[in-house]
Amino acid sequence: MPHAQRSDAELVADAIAGDGAAFTMLFRRHVDTVHDHLVRWTRDPRLAADATLVAFTTLMGSLGEIRDGRTVLAWLLRTARNRAVDELRGAGASVATPPGLTAALLAVSPARAGSEQRVAEATDVGSELLQLVGQLDERALSVLDLTARAGLSITDVASVLGSSYEETQLVTQRLRRRADGTRHGADASLRAYAALADVRAPAGLRAAIEVAIDERWAPPHPHHRWWLPIGVAAALLLVVLGSVRALVSGTPDTPPVATAVALDAADLELVDGSSSEDTAPAPTDTRSDEAEDPSELLEAVDTPSAPPEATPSEAPRTEPVALVVSVESPITQSSFRTGPPVSGTPSVAAVPLRASVTGANPSSDALEIAWRSSVRPDAVLLSTLTGQVMLSLSAPCTDTVHGLTITVTDPETDAVSSDSVSVLVEHDCPPPPTVRVTAPADGTTVTSTGVGLDRRRNADVAVASSSDTDDGSFRYRWSSDRAPTTLLLDAASGTVQLWSETCDPLVHVLTVQVTDPRTQQTGTASIRVTVDPECTVE
Repeated sequence: MPHAQRSDAELVADAIAGDGAAFTMLFRRHVDTVHDHLVRWTRDPRLAADATLVAFTTLMGSLGEIRDGRTVLAWLLRTARNRAVDELRGAGASVATPPGLTAALLAVSPARAGSEQRVAEATDVGSELLQLVGQLDERALSVLDLTARAGLSITDVASVLGSSYEETQLVTQRLRRRADGTRHGADASLRAYAALADVRAPAGLRAAIEVAIDERWAPPHPHHRWWLPIGVAAALLLVVLGSVRALVSGTPDTPPVATAVALDAADLELVDGSSSEDTAPAPTDTRSDEAEDPSELLEAVDTPSAPPEATPSEAPRTEPVALVVSVESPITQSSFRTGPPVSGTPSVAAVPLRASVTGANPSSDALEIAWRSSVRPDAVLLSTLTGQVMLSLSAPCTDTVHGLTITVTDPETDAVSSDSVSVLVEHDCPPPPTVRVTAPADGTTVTSTGVGLDRRRNADVAVASSSDTDDGSFRYRWSSDRAPTTLLLDAASGTVQLWSETCDPLVHVLTVQVTDPRTQQTGTASIRVTVDPECTVE
């Protein structure tokens, strides 16, 4: 089945099994929804792009922790919003979405509307949307956006916002009553809001995520081990430079604070759904089954209903938890050398790890911690913030780059954070062994001693070789170019049997190969020996 027809749960399972194309499909299916929500929530394209990037790169290292593949979108939205909150708090600001919608965010998408009649309806309701949304606070606008546009269930919305099911349901009830007071009514207003075009993720953001996907699922050749991290940094720079252009007239360098910002259409890339090869499939394929019509997403909530029984994956948290983990040691591009090779034992390097966590819920009993390496992504190297791991070479005597990632999960809040560094493990192998043939001399001619059962004229030749670095453990193999897969002798010295199949002299290129069992490195030496058969002329 093509990836585009598979559910989120199936794509998550495929990605865990090593299918990078499955994760690419997840990314293309949801990136515009996540980015659109962040732009409408923060009104800051730069912050929206950064939070979207963090959400998808964090998901790469957390696929095994997704309890239900149907909730991938909710997980991405929650992670992206937490990242945005972190950045705003770091700047001494907070999310306080400015009132109303700007003209740039009121464009109607025919694909989202579904019909020309709905396009006309959404266009007509536009002025009322400005008034309706302008009356909503940040929490109510988030509920409206996540239900009507992202298509999430009330349970998933509560998870994204870190609120309880009851609180979220109460907000939806108030939203519908307020929408009922408009001239067109609640149904038309909600359909119009759902029909607004997505603010598409910018090209630089998409490139940064796709480069990260390539690095995660298709590790580069060791000789090119540094180009992908550089590519990610370059693509991210494009996001920062290209996403925001003069959000406030004449002040392009204004920091991302939560004040009223005027967005021009030129600042945003709106998706009408008419053509894009990586536009997501219909949301109903993978999202909540509550209702296909956006107006029904907030329907039937006027009468109180009991919340669903909470499961561990749906346990609401009281407030968004800004969980952040940072790798303190080693620093990226650090190098570590293995010990001397020992026969039968992989060469490893001892690497000390240390990370710190901020923003963890104080009531958490224990954080779930997992260090992993790109060389063996399925193995957990360490389950504590601080410790030492042994990193091996990908092949004997081959320098190896390990992408180390730590993922920390707060089990009480489902908050997840990750951080990564790249380190180089260098081998400590001696030079490859050398060998020389001491007998016979190169160019020697020997006479056949008789005819074998296979009618070949055979000649026994005494051979000898030596290696200055042999400690007695080296392995020797003698062979001839006339039968390269045939082992003539598996010792440094002895007798080999050469041959001629006719009465004409036959030249053999005789080769001895020596192998160091500790490093699997080899050395060879060759000589030419001619077999001159003794044939009787009858």
